[in-house]
Amino acid sequence: MINIGGILIESLQKLLETWVKDGYKFTAPNNTVHIYIYGSNVKVGDRCSLGDDCSLGYRCSLGDDCSLGDRCSLGDRCSLGYDCSLGDDCSLGYDCSLGYRCSLGDDCSLGDRCSLGDDCSLGYDCSLGDDCSLGDDCSLGVPPLWFSGSRYSIGYHSPGMVNSGCITKPIKWWEKNIKRCAEEHKYTSEQVEEYVWRVKVLADWMKMHGVYEIIA
Repeated sequence: MINIGGILIESLQKLLETWVKDGYKFTAPNNTVHIYIYGSNVKVGDRCSLGDDCSLGYRCSLGDDCSLGDRCSLGDRCSLGYDCSLGDDCSLGYDCSLGYRCSLGDDCSLGDRCSLGDDCSLGYDCSLGDDCSLGDDCSLGVPPLWFSGSRYSIGYHSPGMVNSGCITKPIKWWEKNIKRCAEEHKYTSEQVEEYVWRVKVLADWMKMHGVYEIIA
């Protein structure tokens, strides 16, 4: 089952064979979703998700579990490995390749013939010129974020991870347990509220910069 702009399609191969011929504009029945697929020989893996108004060039390929935000554009012959994620308004030039589990924040742009290794992360509004190449586990444009509260300090540690005091845990763990931890340490109600709010800000910031998920 493939999710394209909110529409589930059981057989993407059949869709491509029928509609992807020298460019095709697909409009959802409610006229709110627009998928633009240009060129032929486009390949999309299982469980992929494309946002509104995306365009895929000739011979583009997406591995399984990839997701593209709204208004993403991939030039001809671009390839994305397994479990790659692009935020909104990202653009890739011709002949770009991304390895496994790469993450690009909103408004990122790659020039022609760019190459990213596995587990690379680009933050919001990053830009690479033509013929740039990054090896595995590279991270760009993701500055650290740190808060000092009335009884604690907490901040970004690494993709998917947050540190507070001597504890480093996944951000998802903090979102689930932060209130309980603060209450167990006998924080006042105002301090608990402050602590919870800081974690929410961190989570939103990490999502915006494409570092919310842990890179294995």
